Amino acid sequence: MIHKAKGTGDGDPDYSEKKLGECLQKYPNGVIFLFLAGRTKTISAKIDEAISLYKQAIACQEEWVQVHHVCYWELMWCHVFKLSWSEAVLYAERLSRDSKWSKTIYLYQQAAFLSMYQPQTPELKAKVKEIFNQVPVHKQRIAGKSIPLEKFSVQKARKSLQHGWSSSLAGLELIYLWNGFSILSKDRQLLDPILVLIDNTLRELRNIKGTYSCYADDYSLAMLLKGVIQKAMNKPSQAELCFHEVLVNEDHLDYNSYLVPYSLLELGILYLQHNRLQDAGSFLYQCRVYNKKYILENRLHFKLHAALERLKDKEEVGKSRRPGQGSNPAHIPSEAGL
Repeated sequence: MIHKAKGTGDGDPDYSEKKLGECLQKYPNGVIFLFLAGRTKTISAKIDEAISLYKQAIACQEEWVQVHHVCYWELMWCHVFKLSWSEAVLYAERLSRDSKWSKTIYLYQQAAFLSMYQPQTPELKAKVKEIFNQVPVHKQRIAGKSIPLEKFSVQKARKSLQHGWSSSLAGLELIYLWNGFSILSKDRQLLDPILVLIDNTLRELRNIKGTYSCYADDYSLAMLLKGVIQKAMNKPSQAELCFHEVLVNEDHLDYNSYLVPYSLLELGILYLQHNRLQDAGSFLYQCRVYNKKYILENRLHFKLHAALERLKDKEEVGKSRRPGQGSNPAHIPSEAGL
């Protein structure tokens, strides 16, 4: 569960599902078992089954309200994965009202999901703007330090208030930052409509390229998201082009500077998956030594550390092989060759 939340590994959902099934046979109303079973279904991209289990976990007890909040959080993401934005907004709104964890993050998510609605009517835009204005008000400091995701939320809210928002990117960006694409990659039917959204957004952005001051930021974000989806769809050559497109725009990014090190990481992971170990090491090293300031650095380093460990393991395996037993491919194979 933690591996998936941090984006640092795969875990073993099949084993988890088996053991939790045994526990639920013995304790069918065990709230923790119901929640964990729901989480396991989420990880396996069995979204409707997960929703049912989370709702059972909520219904089986009323005393432990914190469990309700955790279930609301998971239900919110399940509906996001299905692009059911109205349901996702309801859970984000409930969390911002009832949970004390981070009102700033909950409010930003609520506004981000509302911004995904189509069409964006004047009334809806006014509501989104009102919520974005509330985001900085509730920002916390713990031991004198800001919470990174709150800092991100405040920065994004201010950018949206000053320059407007692109109608399909805010919600999808949150899916990426919470490692949701590792779940969506298990079900092509969940990925296809997201790719359509991104392609539509790219067309809209190209139409306003000369008049929109945040064009490079939003275009690069769309390309990173598209690259992640292409990688999940096993289209490595197309994913590679998308990530490199982000790097080309590095000097033009005002708000989304984090996209550059994250694209370096994604390229390293992509090459690692296709056994281009020298290229993987090069891009992962560039990511590690990237010295410009950017938000969400700690979240990146969790994934970077895991990728470097996998690279080390693969290099050790390569050293143990006899000459001629394996090779490092010179190129990522084309889609036709997969």
